[in-house]
Amino acid sequence: MRFVPEMASFPEAAWQSLDPNSSGQAIQNAMLAYIQHRDQVLTQITADQVRQLSRWAQTEMAGYQMPAFTSLTFQPTHTGPENQLLIESVLDTLPSHSPLVTRQLKLYLVYNPQKNIITKAIVTIRGWAEE
Repeated sequence: MRFVPEMASFPEAAWQSLDPNSSGQAIQNAMLAYIQHRDQVLTQITADQVRQLSRWAQTEMAGYQMPAFTSLTFQPTHTGPENQLLIESVLDTLPSHSPLVTRQLKLYLVYNPQKNIITKAIVTIRGWAEE
């Protein structure tokens, strides 16, 4: 499990972009692998940890509480060495310091299809400004 501060880069995000519809069986296998470790991954993500990741909106994040993770949707976004997949899920929409900025807590999984395992779980905050 790796925690990456808000908007900081991480190497997997620079992998080659992937057509989300091009990896049907691999994403299904990745989800089966994730289900085996889901509780172990999600219990490590705490409200305190999310507040520490936040670079902006410190005041707005002061009372932040974790949501119940009832159903997460995962989307493959990038492919890397050995055909690894970077798979993204939005865990929560976070409080913002500006009405024009949307901030999301995201979970990225790195899946190795040759070994049929999730090799990394990355938690970070991503945001963007609406204009």
